[in-house]
Parts: sequence; structure tokens; C-alpha cells
Amino acid sequence: MKTKRLLMLVGSVCLALMLALPLVASCGPAAPEEGAEAELEAKLAAEKAKVSSLEDEITDLEAEIAGLRAPGEVYEWRMADEYGAAMTSWCLDPLVADISAMSGGLIDIELFSSGVLVPDDQALDALDKNIIDMARTASAYFADKMDTAMLNCLPFIWQDDVECEILLHKLGLEDIIREGYADLGAYYLSESMSGPYYMLTNTPVNSIEDLQPLKIRATATNSPWLAELGVSSTYYPAAELYTSLSTGIVDGAIYGGATDYTDLGLFEVATYIIKPTVYDPACDLYLVSLDLWNSLPLNLQTILTAAARKNSRFIYDEFQRREYVDLAAAMETYGVTVTYLPPEDQALIFQAADKQWDEQAARSERTARGIEIIRSWHEVLRGS
Repeated sequence: MKTKRLLMLVGSVCLALMLALPLVASCGPAAPEEGAEAELEAKLAAEKAKVSSLEDEITDLEAEIAGLRAPGEVYEWRMADEYGAAMTSWCLDPLVADISAMSGGLIDIELFSSGVLVPDDQALDALDKNIIDMARTASAYFADKMDTAMLNCLPFIWQDDVECEILLHKLGLEDIIREGYADLGAYYLSESMSGPYYMLTNTPVNSIEDLQPLKIRATATNSPWLAELGVSSTYYPAAELYTSLSTGIVDGAIYGGATDYTDLGLFEVATYIIKPTVYDPACDLYLVSLDLWNSLPLNLQTILTAAARKNSRFIYDEFQRREYVDLAAAMETYGVTVTYLPPEDQALIFQAADKQWDEQAARSERTARGIEIIRSWHEVLRGS
């Protein structure tokens, strides 16, 4: 009996020990695995670094948003124009208003007409020296200083506004022009299209043969292709054109379109318009100080470009409207006629101009690229 009780006691103790040992083991400290703590600390440091980086990005974004919401610096610019006060006003007042509205008042431009701030032919130097901030001017003023200046005003490179915009904007001609102006401290912003230029004579002309005995008033830009066709030319300022035509000193002129000839009263003494047009449109250009342009944020650069192109289109459309009105009036009042030279003679004119383009191509590698763009366009459009 005692033995049985002893055995039962030993069994109970053993069972108690078996139940207690796991509890004791779980309450004691676990021995760490080798390197586990270092690995966890490295992960923690990496996560903290990510949080710190995100906090920096959030701070930067908040500052950028605050900058967009807050009023920015107001740019007060002076813009010189090459024309008289009346033309400066109707052409460029809309440009100034658009830039102010589109920029939220951040760009405020004061206009100055021809010669008020600087002589017209010194606008490029004035931009480089930051005497003025912006200008509408003509490439011909800078032809001797800069190789790409004439690429937007060579005779017969385009015959309408669509051709002009395709060559400049789509085919890359303006990018090449822009390179040249950048060398002289100006940013070429956009073309400024105006009205057509064509020949007006005081005697009928139906062919190049009819044209060859005549003397034509022309600038240095147009005298080379006339000479190539065997036509003599000379230059007189606009104020002397009426007298020169009425007295027979010259037999014709390349000066502008119907509006220009009406303003000078030339339809009173010359009534024969000869086409193709030499320029349609003629193009001036908008320039901005290169230092100033580079300091502007992208959004303001985009606004200036868009506003300038809109203004160019506005001016061209207004010149076209005036062209139709003034030409119709001249036909009715003075019996003005329009003669288109035959296709074979027009082809000879374009060939004569093409030789003039050779001279420009020879000026530099980039002008050669520009002339190649023009010639490729003519091959596609006219097969010449």
C-alpha cells in the first residue's frame, strides 16, 4: 500500500514538473540571434531617411505653391518701335494689353515710337546694352552685322501668310534666325507680319521683256534680282517717290501694297500693279533683351511668345482688310489694274531670286541650313 502511494506521489511530481518547465522557459530572456539587432537598426535608419526626404519634398512643394499664389515681381519694360506714333498705337497697343492680361499684370510695357528712345537702326545694340527691353524692328537694319538677319525678308521666299508661318514655325527657319540674334544679345521672339509688297509702274508691263527698258525704284534687297533680269534700279526715299514717278525719273517702284501707295498718292501718277508679289507678307520682328529673356520663368516666356504671334496675325489681317479696301478704291477712282506675269516669266523671277539666295547661303553654315529649308519648300510647292 505504501509502495502504491509512493508511486502515485512520484508520478504527480513528474507531471507537475512537465507542466511547469515550459512556463519557466517562456518567462526567461531569449538569446538574441547574431546580427539581428544591427539589421533592424539599419532598416529603421533607412525608413527615417525616407521620411526626411519626403518632408523636404513637401516643404519644397508648399513653397512653390505659395510662390504661385503670391504676387510676383512686376517687370516694367520699355519697348521701342520703328514706326510713327499712330501706327505704333494701333499695331502694338493690343500686344501690350494682351501681355498684361495673360501675365496677370506681371509684365507692364511702355511703348515708344520711332526714334524716341533710340534710332531705329540701333535697336539691336540698345537691347544688348539693356537700354530697352523689347523692340519691333526690321531685319534689314542688321544685315551687315548678323548672318541670319535676311532669312525672313529675302524676296519671293513666300507668297502668303500660310507659307510664311509654315516656313518659320513648322520647318524651323525661325530657330536658325534666332541663333544669329542670340550672338548679338537679343532673343528673336516672333515675326511681325504686315502687308504685301509688289511693283507699281506708270506704264503697262505684261512680261519681263516689257520690264527691261524701265528703271525701278528699289532698295538694296531687291536690286540684285532685278539686275539678274536685266532691269535697272535706283533708290529714292518715300517722300520723293511721287515726284520721281510723275516726272519720269523712275518708271516704277517696289515700296509696299495698295495702302502704302494710297498714303503716298502714287496711284495718281502710276496705275499698273505688277505681280507676283515680292513679299506677302512683309515681315518685321519682335526682339527681347537676351539677358532679360533668360531671367524669365517658363510661363512668362510662353505668354510672350503666344501674345507676339497673336499680334502678328492681328496686324496681318488688318493690313489685308485695308489692302482690299484701298485697292478697290484705287481701281474705281484711278483705273488701277493688276497684271500677273505669265508663269514662264514668274519662273524666271524665282530663278533670279534663287541666285540671290546663294549669296546668303554662302555667309555661314547656319544660313546655308536656312536657305536649304526655303529651297526644299519651293521644290515641294512649285517644283522649282
